[in-house]
Amino acid sequence: MSFTRKRGNRKGGGAVSCECKLFKQIIQTTVRGNFSEYFFKLRMKKALEKLEHADGDMMVYRLAEMVGFADSDYFGRCFRKYTGMSFS
Repeated sequence: MSFTRKRGNRKGGGAVSCECKLFKQIIQTTVRGNFSEYFFKLRMKKALEKLEHADGDMMVYRLAEMVGFADSDYFGRCFRKYTGMSFS
């Protein structure tokens, strides 16, 4: 599962936009919460899973990339906020 969003050609973007809005509405109804919060928690849970299954040391920047964060420092702050743990 990939959490990164790639932007391509803008032609036909209206249909994609509608699908995204519908998807957000479904998520909000299903989880009874904010889509952004749900997605954030999903990414943090995925990061924890990856750490549990990692063999050896996992580089923070690599883990950040795996769960869709471009900035590893920001990922570290988010991870610490969510889990109470920090990378050393």
